[in-house]
Amino acid sequence: MTNARPLKIPMDPHLKLKDDTGSVLKDAEPYQVGKLIYLTITRLDIAFTVHVLSKFMHKPTDVHYQCAKRVLRYLSGSTQ
Repeated sequence: MTNARPLKIPMDPHLKLKDDTGSVLKDAEPYQVGKLIYLTITRLDIAFTVHVLSKFMHKPTDVHYQCAKRVLRYLSGSTQ
């Protein structure tokens, strides 16, 4: 994700995530939102987004994974 295009906001404000949105990931290891939870201590701008994504840690889907990657793209473009 080092060459990813940075974003201005960490989550699409019109997106409503649900348990049954998308197809379930076969390998949930890339969806490690737990590491982002620790980052929210110093980065309050991603706290809400990470909170929403952490609800789906038990059974993430490809849509949840795309949202998590969006947070990483947001972090690559911000300099806080």
